[in-house]
Amino acid sequence: MGMTGFTTQVGRSLWRIILAMVMLAVATPSSAGEFLHLISFSGFDYESDGSGGTDPTPDSLLAVGDTYEVLGIVHAFGGELEALADFGSYQYTVVLSGLTVVHRSSYLYFMNAVMAPGRMDVDRDPLAGGTAADFGVDPRGAARASFTDGELVLSAPVTEFNLTFNQSTHDGIWDSSAEADAGSWLGELLPTLCTMSSAGQIGIAGVEVPGGYGHAVEGVYTRVCGFPVRPETWGGLKSLYR
Repeated sequence: MGMTGFTTQVGRSLWRIILAMVMLAVATPSSAGEFLHLISFSGFDYESDGSGGTDPTPDSLLAVGDTYEVLGIVHAFGGELEALADFGSYQYTVVLSGLTVVHRSSYLYFMNAVMAPGRMDVDRDPLAGGTAADFGVDPRGAARASFTDGELVLSAPVTEFNLTFNQSTHDGIWDSSAEADAGSWLGELLPTLCTMSSAGQIGIAGVEVPGGYGHAVEGVYTRVCGFPVRPETWGGLKSLYR
């Protein structure tokens, strides 16, 4: 095996270790506390100039000054939100927006981007008479509008957003804080001393990515109480995001 092949194997092995460690840190239920998915969604990410324009640095993934955004469709609600959802009458969408890169670093194949605060909005739109969410071919135009033209049911400022990406295997993860502060469902969230967060996987294998987008994404909005300490299998960790 040549040095290049050896380095690639080491890089991929290190990436799996890092990914598992991060997932264990932010996404594993434990006897020491509660970890509850309130919202599970999937969709696609893209970069923009922060003002609705195209990515100003198309040859560089998440350069400083680029804005990272996600359009997603909700597949499940949990906790107290489960009883509020009516998938027979409404479509529910998620938009992560305004996350501008303020720091970017890299090591071997790994890139880490730290974002300025953005926002996560969850909307619902009637299936009868509403506008169905359509990823289309340009997330910056009519496609994005079809995800935001309904009733805002939950909204949260997204802070401490960190994204780590393996530029060899083309996948990664993000995690952030996201304490809800608006939306028609806000009063339904049970008061707790727990923290709220958003996390997800980037570069989901086997999913065709529409033109204009970067990667397939699966994400969750969660309530975390206590500190996760229980060991978990890699397969179990991935299942948390499905």
